Amino acid sequence: MEASIIFFMFFLPILGLTIVKRLRRWLKSSGGLKKFSDGGLNGQIAQLNEQLKELRNNLSSTTDEKQREELQKQIEKVKSQIDSLSSTQQMDMLRLQSMSNKRNEAFDVMTNFIKKMQDSRSSIIGNMR
Repeated sequence: MEASIIFFMFFLPILGLTIVKRLRRWLKSSGGLKKFSDGGLNGQIAQLNEQLKELRNNLSSTTDEKQREELQKQIEKVKSQIDSLSSTQQMDMLRLQSMSNKRNEAFDVMTNFIKKMQDSRSSIIGNMR
């Protein structure tokens, strides 16, 4: 009985650490939180919004019909790029949230198990007295 308690006391925290390592590895491989910093997806979306603003200004000041059609096409292209980046950002946030939930769940399981082991140990010691 005591060998299993010692085994789980040492190796269960390692299990929790492997989950944290997997989360870190995923963050590195997917670009992680960099995507959500100013230079990441938010920065790209901001740049595209600036381009969209400029294109709309050009559209309102242009009277030539061919230029207006070309500007409309460019506006639609920029809008689709913004939508695509927003969708990517939302998917990354969902993945990050899922990994965080898995980590929290693993730590809850580990904590509950350690508490049960401690209670069992206390009970055994109490019975010995």
